[in-house]
Amino acid sequence: LSVAFSPDGKHLASGSGDTTVRMWNHETEMPRHTCAGHANWVLCIAWSPDGRYVASGGMDKDVRLWDPESGAGVGGPMRGHKKHVTALAWEPAHVRYPPVRMASASGDGTVRVWNVVHKNCELALTAHTNSVTSVKWGGEGLIYSASRDTTVMVWNADTGAVV
Repeated sequence: LSVAFSPDGKHLASGSGDTTVRMWNHETEMPRHTCAGHANWVLCIAWSPDGRYVASGGMDKDVRLWDPESGAGVGGPMRGHKKHVTALAWEPAHVRYPPVRMASASGDGTVRVWNVVHKNCELALTAHTNSVTSVKWGGEGLIYSASRDTTVMVWNADTGAVV
């Protein structure tokens, strides 16, 4: 259902309808790791800018982190969305390194900004009136989101205010 290459382009992760995240071996074209933890389809995958984590979101409303080297989960799920997670975006490395924040979009019409170290939601961005289908983290401290309400919103990543 979703795939993403690592920042260096050497590794691939996929999210699947069988509730797993897979880390793939390019040489053998076989999974290196199959990561279990989601309770429903995995709809989106995003590598952290430093390649240390793979984030996943799915129909179970959870956001999870994985270690791509071992395939192990990193802490428990990050919860707060009331519907499925549709998209993920990490804070760019030139803004903060190592990266500690990521954004998740949801069918509940919100974008949540997570601190992945503390596993808490720092901001809930709530101006959309329908499912948020895309989220991107810009380099100037802005988060961009698009929704089925036919709007694109621009948010201040530190305050959550619409710009």
